[in-house]
Amino acid sequence: MTTQRALNPSSLRLRCGMGLLDYDTTQDLETPDETIGQHRTLNALDFGINIQHEGYNLYAIGQPGVGMQTIV
Repeated sequence: MTTQRALNPSSLRLRCGMGLLDYDTTQDLETPDETIGQHRTLNALDFGINIQHEGYNLYAIGQPGVGMQTIV
């Protein structure tokens, strides 16, 4: 039989020492040249943009701040 034990809040996250990172702030990082992790989204946009008939529209919906305007 498995016993359950309570976890304290500090054990619910992993701490990373700043010495392991090769930058001081995220402002030091370069902006990526491509959208990362959105292959299906980019494929769907490419498909929609390349429809060669009148009357087709693209509609994007999602939470504010997730980068929809940037991707479109």
